[in-house]
Amino acid sequence: MSVTDQALKYGILSAKELALLSRVFDEACRQRLVDDHSLEAEIIAEEIVAAYRHGVRDEDELIKTAGTSSHIG
Repeated sequence: MSVTDQALKYGILSAKELALLSRVFDEACRQRLVDDHSLEAEIIAEEIVAAYRHGVRDEDELIKTAGTSSHIG
């Protein structure tokens, strides 16, 4: 499931929000050398959307929180 799919699942619908989440997802995957269609990428997408839903709006902070799950690695 892509970051866009995750966002839509939780009602994040504005173009600005989706653009932010997509940038964060792309950068988080790039930094972690993760294929954006892998299971690891799906977990990253879930973490990004979860952080966003909990009020994190800063792009750099969202990137930092992505991929910090113990399920990745």
